[in-house]
Amino acid sequence: GRGGEDGAGSSVAVERVRVFLPIGCPVGVLRALLGRLAADSDGAVAEQGLGTVWRVTDLTGALRLVQVASMLQLEELMPELATLVRESVTTVEDLALLEQTCRRLQLPAAVREVADLAVRVSLEPAGLPDEAQVRGMIASALLTADGKVWRVVQKVIDRREAWPRLASENAVILLAFATGIHGSIRATPHTGFFWGSRDFLYLVCRYIRGRPEFFNAMVSAMFDSVYSMDPELPAEIIDAVFKELLVHEGLSFAQCEHVIAKLMQREDQLEYLFHEWSGVFPTLPSNARQTLSRGLLPTVGKCPHAALDFVLKELESAPSSPGRPLVVGWASAPVQRLLGAWPGSCRRRAPRR
Repeated sequence: GRGGEDGAGSSVAVERVRVFLPIGCPVGVLRALLGRLAADSDGAVAEQGLGTVWRVTDLTGALRLVQVASMLQLEELMPELATLVRESVTTVEDLALLEQTCRRLQLPAAVREVADLAVRVSLEPAGLPDEAQVRGMIASALLTADGKVWRVVQKVIDRREAWPRLASENAVILLAFATGIHGSIRATPHTGFFWGSRDFLYLVCRYIRGRPEFFNAMVSAMFDSVYSMDPELPAEIIDAVFKELLVHEGLSFAQCEHVIAKLMQREDQLEYLFHEWSGVFPTLPSNARQTLSRGLLPTVGKCPHAALDFVLKELESAPSSPGRPLVVGWASAPVQRLLGAWPGSCRRRAPRR
């Protein structure tokens, strides 16, 4: 519309533009953007040294400014608004909100890229080790079995896990060592004494317990890559799997099944498993017991009696079909009669004369 008069009483044409703001967006957001543009309209910033600075309030307010500026195509304000967004993010929750908002509102790609990179970097503490330092740390720790050294490694991994980019790097680094990209985890140490590979495997097993997205890849790497690095490694992997993985209550049936399938793929290297761990089988969580008892069946001819007792007990505890009683014991009465032995007794047939 047009209308209005100047101070002399003559009419002055006034251009009016209707702007539709997003639901819940206060009009003050539009006023702030118009005020910022007005500061540049007469060249005051460049010619007179006038400075304008956005005051950081909260992330929600900064995102509203970016949203409205994007709707009005105020491209010249995008760099400083991206900086405002970066400075408004102070917590991991803020980072999650920013990423969610960028996806939901379809903000300009340049703003998303600048904001995402800047926010992630700004959230990461300056004192945490970088990727190269973590790789060097693990390579050095593999030369020793000193428990305090590996506590340092564990602490560094745990601290970096709080930040998304560093957590992604952790997964890549550990998987690279497990797949042998950096060489055997049993590199010859200077002292001639090393158990660092065992501690590394414990670290990997602890790491993947709460990270299902890396679980299968890490387990496969341990058994497909690490298993063939050294003759002694199978024993170390078995120890790691039972001490740090299968004893964990939180593993799903599918995860346990994947571990057992990999464990049983080397039937010629199960002596250590039976000798050291068969007595522990019955104490494992339910999912681990069920998958292990099934996995042992193809090797039943090589199993010691402790392992066979475990398999029998798990089979007896399996649910029976509806309407049919579960047969308890190693053989039913008809089978025992055929074998010439009744329950509770052992009779030998007299030799023929």
